[in-house]
Amino acid sequence: MSETSHQTGHGATDADVPGPAVDDGPDRSAADAGGGGNDPVDAGPGRWQRWAWLLPWVLVGLAVAVAAASTWQWQQLAGEEQEREAVAESAGTFMLTLTNWDATDGMGAVREELRAHGTERFAGEVDELFGTTEDLRELAQVGARSEGEVRRFFVQELEDGRAVTLVVLVQRLATDVTEGEEISVRYAELELLQRDSEWLVDEVELLVDVAQQEATPISPGADDGQEAP
Repeated sequence: MSETSHQTGHGATDADVPGPAVDDGPDRSAADAGGGGNDPVDAGPGRWQRWAWLLPWVLVGLAVAVAAASTWQWQQLAGEEQEREAVAESAGTFMLTLTNWDATDGMGAVREELRAHGTERFAGEVDELFGTTEDLRELAQVGARSEGEVRRFFVQELEDGRAVTLVVLVQRLATDVTEGEEISVRYAELELLQRDSEWLVDEVELLVDVAQQEATPISPGADDGQEAP
């Protein structure tokens, strides 16, 4: 018997017949070349790395903003405190000038100093603080002299270049015709206006004058050794 080969219809052998197709899965070469593409497994760590890089700068920005706000607030408070100190100093200086004088020298220097611490409107009212010319003459005749000491001051209002302050002081008044001193606690309210960098007195109101000690009049003839009646 002769051997014959089994052939297909087109003369192809069994070795040439293709077998069933085998799916080897998606081609990952493009993904590998592109760094993973949009693979959700790779996206998470990438985002975290970006946030890890940005977070310190965000915190630095917040810290700078908080520090700037704190500095601004501190500057505001410090500026207001400086203004209060300036008001208190001007008011205190004025009241010390008002209550430290010797009537025997005519009190001209005292009145000029008070005008220097006041506004133009107040300058015309300085003389009224000591009364009339006749009052000044009588004070000079009895040798009146005064010493004042500021005890407390309170800035009650401070806004838009205007301030109101309450000053508490002790005044000691003596004369040549009395023994001892007349001691009084005086409460004065001052209104001040800011002129450039200065605080000037615009109005003075003596609220309370509480006598703590009264001087004793010297009776006529007491210096001659005569007994006072």
